[in-house]
Amino acid sequence: MPKFTVLRPIEHNQVLYMPQGATQAVKARSAGNGGEIPVDSSGAIEIDAAIAETFKGSQIAPLAADDPAAKRTKR
Repeated sequence: MPKFTVLRPIEHNQVLYMPQGATQAVKARSAGNGGEIPVDSSGAIEIDAAIAETFKGSQIAPLAADDPAAKRTKR
């Protein structure tokens, strides 16, 4: 699956993805159901290209190979 850089906070599959270094929080409240969900602040998300197309407003961008987040794996 392709990796993308997280530019703005997004919630996907019950995980809050944050831009790299944005927060040190481990848990956050889900915007969908209000329950606690894990926070991934690695700055990267690995998703299908078809799903990536649904994100709007500069939330994500294709991950450049030289980006340090490219070496990280999905949580």
